[in-house]
Amino acid sequence: MRGSGGPDGRCRAQLVEYGEELVDPLAGNVSQVRGKTLPVFRGWYLSWRQGRERFADLLDRQPYALRSPDHRHPAEHVGEETALIPRSPLAGQEPVIVIPAHCRRRDIHPLGYLGVIAGSTRPGRQSRAVAEWVCADQIPSLDLRLIDLADSGLPLLSEPAPAAFGQYQQPSTRSWSQLVETFDAFVLVTPEYNHSTSAALKNALDHLYREWHDKPVAFVGYGLDGGTRAVEHLRAIAAELGMAAVGPQVAISLRADYAGGRLEPRSFQPEARNRMLGQLARWATALRALRLRTTSPEGQSRPALDDPSARAAATSAVEQLVAGLQDGIDRACADAYDQQFASDVLWGSPYGATVSGYEALNAAHHSLMAAGVAPPSRYQVVQLMSPLPGVAIAHVRRNDLSDDKDKRFSEMAMYVLVERGGQWWLAAGQNTPVAERPA
Repeated sequence: MRGSGGPDGRCRAQLVEYGEELVDPLAGNVSQVRGKTLPVFRGWYLSWRQGRERFADLLDRQPYALRSPDHRHPAEHVGEETALIPRSPLAGQEPVIVIPAHCRRRDIHPLGYLGVIAGSTRPGRQSRAVAEWVCADQIPSLDLRLIDLADSGLPLLSEPAPAAFGQYQQPSTRSWSQLVETFDAFVLVTPEYNHSTSAALKNALDHLYREWHDKPVAFVGYGLDGGTRAVEHLRAIAAELGMAAVGPQVAISLRADYAGGRLEPRSFQPEARNRMLGQLARWATALRALRLRTTSPEGQSRPALDDPSARAAATSAVEQLVAGLQDGIDRACADAYDQQFASDVLWGSPYGATVSGYEALNAAHHSLMAAGVAPPSRYQVVQLMSPLPGVAIAHVRRNDLSDDKDKRFSEMAMYVLVERGGQWWLAAGQNTPVAERPA
């Protein structure tokens, strides 16, 4: 696939015969292409596979559009992206690029991305191997991405203004800022040098300020004593950056967790890692909601409230609620119908009456079911949104399937669900009759 500029200033895709078959991403013919090493601009080389959604992100100039096969998201990829934009000085070079199919769009993962930063850059370093071990056993609720500081291209801090001002002049700092901004949480993998962390990791943290704020962070130290003193130093630094440090951490011993010069963690270390990542995931969800509440979208007088990263969990919750409603009305069982209703649920009837609380509503539903007034129906999810993780708002239609069409009484309901303790509950519902539109 070749990127070149068109008359409207957009990137154009041309067919390139490479790998298994022709690929036309704009036409939707997305076929797997074997990972190959392809020539790119200015001597860079990429070994990536095709993915239509990544190309769509690239056309939208998203900073997370490019990722490498080993799940790295190095900062220079943001610079590489500019070469595919016609306005770039490199646009005329027509770089060749194939984008990875395994890299998913941000809006399908409930927690966004969690960055695992390999915090050492010297020859012979162990940070990369330790970071890869952290990412090795994927946890379903997490999307771990390895960030290797050796690939970041960050020089020693040379910005004229303090990082807290956000007035970045160096291209490398702007790329690093865009990269860090895409993540919702971090694991800092650090060696211990002279009772502290590495200069490379401290330098990477010092380049930014706002981008770290209100994000959770976990720590994996390694050294003769497990890197514990380096981690304690990093906890103080993270606090000053406004990050929330989780308690559980992992300490890798260069004596006990290595054999023959290779990383072979002791049997209890995977459990320690999973305990740390589990708490990081919980804090990532909570703090993402906090950032959404306190961030004003720039240039928008009327913000869009839907949080795409929370959509998958919200969809599953609404589908579960609808399945319970369907089961309850099919069996004429009020308890099954109301099984996900919170104790203080607010309910509005299609006739304008309101009911507050599960006990009163469940009693009313028992009476209706016993009287046989609930018609045979089918429930349908019409649309939904999730303004925050753990909150779902949905339109659900109940279609009356009675034989007598003149007596059918269908409804459109607005439901609000809230997650508590891993369980979703109906907080409120309002039912509106569906009537024929007047002529």
